[in-house]
Amino acid sequence: MWTCSEIRQAARSRIQLSLWPVVLVTFIYLAIVSLLPSISYGLNTIMNVSVQRRFIGFGELIAFSSLMTGVSSIIGFAQLILAFLMFNPMFVGYNRYLGSVKQKSNDIGSGVRSLFWAFREGRFSGVVSGTAWKQLWMMIWSLGVSMVVVVPTVIIFGVMIISAFSGFGIQSNHNDLFDVGTDIFRRTIVWLVVILIYVIVAGVAVGAVLLNRKYAYLFTEFILAERTDMPAKAAIDLSKQMTRGMKMDLFVLDLSFIGWYILSALTLFILQLWVFPYQRAAYLEVYNRRKAEIGVIMNPSVQQAEEIGQTEMNGVQG
Repeated sequence: MWTCSEIRQAARSRIQLSLWPVVLVTFIYLAIVSLLPSISYGLNTIMNVSVQRRFIGFGELIAFSSLMTGVSSIIGFAQLILAFLMFNPMFVGYNRYLGSVKQKSNDIGSGVRSLFWAFREGRFSGVVSGTAWKQLWMMIWSLGVSMVVVVPTVIIFGVMIISAFSGFGIQSNHNDLFDVGTDIFRRTIVWLVVILIYVIVAGVAVGAVLLNRKYAYLFTEFILAERTDMPAKAAIDLSKQMTRGMKMDLFVLDLSFIGWYILSALTLFILQLWVFPYQRAAYLEVYNRRKAEIGVIMNPSVQQAEEIGQTEMNGVQG
């Protein structure tokens, strides 16, 4: 069994073999995937500044807001499409590049080519379907567990309102409005405490579920980087199989990077050019060790791929 210090040491050793190429490739990747969000943020900023600098009538404000909302919606939709068709395949290519960093001769050119590795013939559809399937399940889980918090919270809030003001009409016939107000305030505080406790407990439970799913699907991109022929469901099922029994270890590994993320924030996220590949390389080390432990065969012949894919899917639920 591995320890966090062993994994981090192996990840650092891998990156330091080609430190500057890794940093430059990371910069290119993060710059590309951050482009559209930056444009969207810029447009929203321009809209807010324009409204604040000059007085406009209500009708003009509505028209201007509608225009900017439409533009933001188009950009958001474009960002979603690009995420599925460009950013996700690039992420798989980035993970593949980290896997190829084994010697000092690795250069920036090979890194850039690796970023667009999935766009070559015979790879694109498998990578896109696999990453899209993963994101779809993450969205389903996020929506499902969020409803567990939102719906009961609304119900509890409604009960709070009814409880706080119940009897108000009867008590208001007395001439002691201070007692009425005190009673309403007391009931409101009690229900707010109840809501707060519920939201905290439910939030922790929701976070635990989403973290569980995150770690269950963690190896999907690494698998697709080696097996583009594997069906989307099989790739996710294999990731779930490989991470079974080690999700808490992965969570502890993530916690060990908190200090790095704090330092990254203090440097205005410039240090992210080191932290991002460092953490991905750590995941890669865990993936490689786990792959060796359970004897997963990658890059098999077509016949082997069909047999292994069928075996991996048997007994593993979606």
